[in-house]
Amino acid sequence: MKLLAYAVLLVTGGMGMTALYPAIRGPWESYAHVSLALLLIFLSVLIHELGHAAAVRFVKGDLQAIAVVPFELRLRPRRLSLVRRLRGREVGGYVTYAINRVGARRKHMIVALAGPGASLALAVLAAIGAEALATQSPVGAFCAGLALVSGGAGIANLLPFEGSDGAQILQRWRAGRLREKPE
Repeated sequence: MKLLAYAVLLVTGGMGMTALYPAIRGPWESYAHVSLALLLIFLSVLIHELGHAAAVRFVKGDLQAIAVVPFELRLRPRRLSLVRRLRGREVGGYVTYAINRVGARRKHMIVALAGPGASLALAVLAAIGAEALATQSPVGAFCAGLALVSGGAGIANLLPFEGSDGAQILQRWRAGRLREKPE
């Protein structure tokens, strides 16, 4: 599944970068493409992680930190720093939080679903923006690229492989099904 997720990210990321080409012309176009591509990825990961953070607040959890490479915001004490390396197998970011044990399985599932949900919502909104602005304009091309990158990230994250939101969701769902099974 991990290879499939990386393939989805590679294809949609490549398509997102390609969407930028028609709108940027001039002597600095190579630098502009690289800069905009990095901005697309950063925004996509940021919105994804903010989706998780909003869900933590929704389930009345304790949000401790939000990281989007290369930045990490610790909420207690409030401190913004550079991430030297990611904690585990995360690709672009993570959210650390704590929740109480009452209804924990459901709350963890909500938090896990919120990241890909935010990514897919951003993809839809960016696609609408690209259509409204025409993809030949620089802003329209950026929106089209953002829609592709964010949509790919949302889909890839729903696939169940180690470290993904999809694996978290599947693990929690299976745990609930085992508890409900009559003997």
